[in-house]
Amino acid sequence: MPNGMTLGHDGHLVVCEQGTLSEHARISRVDPVTGQVEGLVDGWGGLRLNSPNDVAARRDGTIWFTDPGYGYRRMLAFDVRHGTHLAGGRLFAVTTPGFPDGLKADPAGRVYASSPSGVQVFAALNTAAGTSQRHDQAPERW
Repeated sequence: MPNGMTLGHDGHLVVCEQGTLSEHARISRVDPVTGQVEGLVDGWGGLRLNSPNDVAARRDGTIWFTDPGYGYRRMLAFDVRHGTHLAGGRLFAVTTPGFPDGLKADPAGRVYASSPSGVQVFAALNTAAGTSQRHDQAPERW
């Protein structure tokens, strides 16, 4: 079941699929011309994804997504290899308090995650750059 999506650096859609009773949750890539769907990642650290909710992509092809569920508060980051596969999965950040929901990345590489406490802003190296409850502190242009 598709949920969040974004336009990837190559013009393909990157889609969060929350899964169904018959299909596992995953992050997929959709060709907007042909409609062809390709799975990019369906697990991390030996575990299946829970319920991918939102995704953001940077111009260099890096993809971030939220995977809420089972009490986790984590955001994972992956490198895109050959334009079609995710590799190098790593823990990017942990939202505290609350669970990450919506995501957005800005040109400077900061990642914004919505959570019950407001918008949490993360720098590139797993460190919280700050937390804002006011949307007008986000960049005017994404």
